[in-house]
Amino acid sequence: MNKLENTPKQIADTKAIEIELTATCQLYQRKKEGSDEFIANGCAILFEYNFNYYCFSNAHVLSDSQLGKTFFLGDDGTAVTVGGQIFYTRLPESQRRADDPLDIAIVKLLPKVADFLRENGQRFLTSSQVQTGVSLLKNQILMIAGYPASKTKVDLITNRLKFNPLLVRTIPFLKALRNINFPKEFHHIVQFPIRAFKESKTGERWQAAKPAGISGSGLWLLKGESDTFYHPILVGIISEYHKNRSIIISTKVDLYIDLLKQKFDSSIQNDGVQIELL
Repeated sequence: MNKLENTPKQIADTKAIEIELTATCQLYQRKKEGSDEFIANGCAILFEYNFNYYCFSNAHVLSDSQLGKTFFLGDDGTAVTVGGQIFYTRLPESQRRADDPLDIAIVKLLPKVADFLRENGQRFLTSSQVQTGVSLLKNQILMIAGYPASKTKVDLITNRLKFNPLLVRTIPFLKALRNINFPKEFHHIVQFPIRAFKESKTGERWQAAKPAGISGSGLWLLKGESDTFYHPILVGIISEYHKNRSIIISTKVDLYIDLLKQKFDSSIQNDGVQIELL
């Protein structure tokens, strides 16, 4: 990779990436019950509202058999259970989480868990960094920021986890989708041509990491006056990768905010899609 220079664009990218990654937590499970070894299990986005602290992720990451077995890890290897009051979408009639088109999990974190995360350098997004009611347009630029499981390894010398984030710019996927249960009313869909990303400075093509493990991480709209003056806004929580279509599907953050409004704090505002709980 080329050595980074302090150009205005690279400074803007660095600031954006810091916001995205400090608000993104990788989640883990024990390799087997009672083991001190952990494996990557997905991601979550941290959000603060009205002096309460939440994490947004997918039901397939935090609910069902995962419930109570998923952890945050500190810099020193300390494991803390993703604990608090949890809401997640119901299983569909098929009883297969893969058939749940929303795939939402929200946890109102215990204060001690939120304190643990902040002490480890994580930051919670505020309402000004999240936007509901967004309709993606042809020329908009977005960023995917998460932690692929393939890039998370155990250092055999220190027995500590080492991870590398996936950071790619992308654009909306605006074509009609057939035979797929992800209505655009509820989802933002972006392109993910895994073998055809371009390095922004040289234009050279490179292959991105397989996105398995980034479920629950954020889809960010790069919003501003230019590509050297912008800030990232959270618009979706990533839930699916479709290899044959080269797309990433995210559930609109609107639904997370609306469910937070219904289940945890009725004072929060949602300017986008609303959902009726069954």
